Amino acid sequence: MIKTNDAPVSGAGQLGFATSGKAKGVVCTFGLSAVMVMAGLAEEQAANESVLAETTILANKVEMELAKVGSQTTVLDVEQLDEQGIRTLQDALQFVPGVISTSTSGPKGQPSSIFLRGTNTSYTQLRVDGMRLNDANGFSSNFLSAAGMADLPYVEILRGPQGALYGADAIGGVVGVNTRQGQGEPSARVRAELGSFDSFLGQAQAQGQEGNLSYNAAIGYQTTDNDNPNGDARSNAATYSLRLDHIGDNGLHLGATVRGANSEYYIPEEAPPGESQVNELDYVLGTVFAQAQINELWHSKLTFGLYKEDHDSDKGIWGANSSNYQRHAAYWDNTLTWNENHTTVAGAVYERSRNETSYFGKQATDQFGGYVNHVWQATDALSLTGGLRWEDYDTYGDEFTWRLAGAYVIEQTGTIVRSSVGTGYKPPSEYAVIHAKDGRSLSAESSIGWDFGIEQAFCDRKYVASVTYFDTRIDDAVVDDGYFDYDTYESVSEYVNLSDRQQANGIEAAFNAKFLNDRILAQLTYTWLDNNIAGKSSQGQPRNSGSARLHGVITDELGAGFTVNYYGSRDWGFSDPLSAYTLVGLYANYELTENVTLNARVENLFDEDYEYAAHGYNYLRGDQVISGNGRGIYGGVTVTW
Repeated sequence: MIKTNDAPVSGAGQLGFATSGKAKGVVCTFGLSAVMVMAGLAEEQAANESVLAETTILANKVEMELAKVGSQTTVLDVEQLDEQGIRTLQDALQFVPGVISTSTSGPKGQPSSIFLRGTNTSYTQLRVDGMRLNDANGFSSNFLSAAGMADLPYVEILRGPQGALYGADAIGGVVGVNTRQGQGEPSARVRAELGSFDSFLGQAQAQGQEGNLSYNAAIGYQTTDNDNPNGDARSNAATYSLRLDHIGDNGLHLGATVRGANSEYYIPEEAPPGESQVNELDYVLGTVFAQAQINELWHSKLTFGLYKEDHDSDKGIWGANSSNYQRHAAYWDNTLTWNENHTTVAGAVYERSRNETSYFGKQATDQFGGYVNHVWQATDALSLTGGLRWEDYDTYGDEFTWRLAGAYVIEQTGTIVRSSVGTGYKPPSEYAVIHAKDGRSLSAESSIGWDFGIEQAFCDRKYVASVTYFDTRIDDAVVDDGYFDYDTYESVSEYVNLSDRQQANGIEAAFNAKFLNDRILAQLTYTWLDNNIAGKSSQGQPRNSGSARLHGVITDELGAGFTVNYYGSRDWGFSDPLSAYTLVGLYANYELTENVTLNARVENLFDEDYEYAAHGYNYLRGDQVISGNGRGIYGGVTVTW
């Protein structure tokens, strides 16, 4: 059954890890070890059994069963992640096949990166509360550096080119999050946590519903010194969010969201020896929306959004720098439910971005466009979708994109076959247009990508395995063919479109399992990547990466488990290859009373030495090797009422 935009996702707030598929699900890890460790557990059903979300909104802009979605989609439940000690969006994305979520700048609090199917952060669109945050003139790395999840019900990841639904900068895919809507009786939660490297985490949240009005408010503060041998790498961030909803007796739904952060982080590798570059970041995102069921067929939603980000650095190898980035947006989304087999989503978009930096000067872009996407339930087993989009940019011209996808469910064998093909594009930044080599005209990067996957369930979906092959090809890739002028100590940019087609292909795999009447939940993911996309950071991604998670209900009061993340050799296009590494984490939660829970976790259990990145030679410091944190031990208490 297809529901309208912004309908609650069934199972949201309860699922642990969901790949496209209509079923109850699982949380990742090593099953055999789990059975051995937990063999003495009772066979009774766990009181806090996790239920996998069965639907997604991001994949087609309407709520739809995951089994009927042709594009590869993953839904992560934040409540389950929180139980496992996973507190940030960057850490959560590490457990999604096809995604490498890390930082090439440093440990906690530093700008973060999302590498999706071989592309880099600028090719992945980030949508928060329905608004796109990044474009050719501004990136999502700073937002991700302070992005917690305490106020989110779930995270959705849509992989593959999504230009037809979401426009530019979605060649790798789309990551979407929405602030949790308040519901039910008023409730609150407070958490305090201390740990290694002088770390502290404090959070407070309140939510509820009074008549037609619901609310959800959260604040947080986190600080850590990190563990960097090269100097001061501490970071701290204060965050806040608020969502208000009013649903009138006539069905008119009015709402508003606001979220923001004030953070400070230090990077020793970007300053002269003995000093650290001090970065200050402030951002705020606000949206207002109105939606209503106009008649039996037509549901309409209007959204306005504003995002503002200010970033300042006090020093660096080339001196102090600053940036001021703003986005304004308006979206009109409409859902037409013709009958139980046909649904059309169509809408219009206007976006304006402005970015002024001390390095690149002023950049500005205005764009508008429209889209249409149709969902056809051809048979009980076969679901098909197709969409088109047109957008016009004042800086260089217009673009058309399209997408086709299908899913076929074989009930008798528990098999789901999925495939999608679509196009995407990435406009050149205004800075690149101005600094094109020899005054050439730059074209937008264009892509076509496809995937084919099979999901197989066994034993009434207690065990679910999936494997997907993907291929992404990019034409007219924009790269800087400039040089460094050692006479003036200035970098000279000369942007060009590459004539050779760039390509990334690979395999995404996942295995989910439930044991001992669902008291043990396990998941494994693996990604193999063959990447030949040009450009810094797109190059040199690990060929092999994977993750594992295990969650066990030991008693009604005690839950515990472990996590594993593996990254193969990589260089990010900056340096000699860095050694592969594996990080293991442990966590436990003990329910002391109905309202008080003790939390503990260990990160990097085996104290492995590893590097996030090496940015080559810095004439002030030598090689810029950015090391990760050593073993960290953390403990805290969570109180609810």
